[in-house]
Amino acid sequence: MPEHLPYFISTTILILVVPGPDFVLVTRNAWLHGRRVAMATVAGILSGLAGHTTLAVVGVSALIAANKSALIILKFLGAVYLIGLGFIGVLASLRRRGGHRVQTRQPPNESPLQPVGCGQAFAQGSLNNLLNPKAVVFFLSFLPQFVSSRAPVLPQVALLGLVVVGLAAVWWTAYVALATRSAHFLSHSQLRRRLDQFASCVLILLGIRLISARL
Repeated sequence: MPEHLPYFISTTILILVVPGPDFVLVTRNAWLHGRRVAMATVAGILSGLAGHTTLAVVGVSALIAANKSALIILKFLGAVYLIGLGFIGVLASLRRRGGHRVQTRQPPNESPLQPVGCGQAFAQGSLNNLLNPKAVVFFLSFLPQFVSSRAPVLPQVALLGLVVVGLAAVWWTAYVALATRSAHFLSHSQLRRRLDQFASCVLILLGIRLISARL
């Protein structure tokens, strides 16, 4: 049994609720595209966490962290992905704005946003989490502190990883329910475009911060 499991759970909850790239992505998809797309994003995030757990169990993450070059590459891949995702959102919003000027009369039930499918949202959430080097550091520096040397290591790492995935599932499901309830305030097309632009700019800033942050 891992040591100090209650402390691990409480600390992990605090880490999960701190806003980051996953938070911005889930919020944007929940507010702009609805509950199904947001939950698909959450499923992608959970698959990313499960992937990190698997890597930690088999020891691949340890090799990545030990190799400074590999971790730097992962860091820049995650940053480029966030920046690219943000630029795509900004450009799409600008295109929608231009189209809205040409077609001034729009059917009331037609959304000006480019639809995002559940598969695309799942890929966004998964890549967003897998390419985050902070997640690798979490599984290599924070999680091992709760592994007891008096018991087999692999089962403990697997159990702690499952705890992280379970806590993340509960947190994101509750947050999506809260976020989608406030989506009706965003029925105005111009407000939704502004929100999309804001969220996309935040993703770009997070990517830039990831590049400059010290691991």
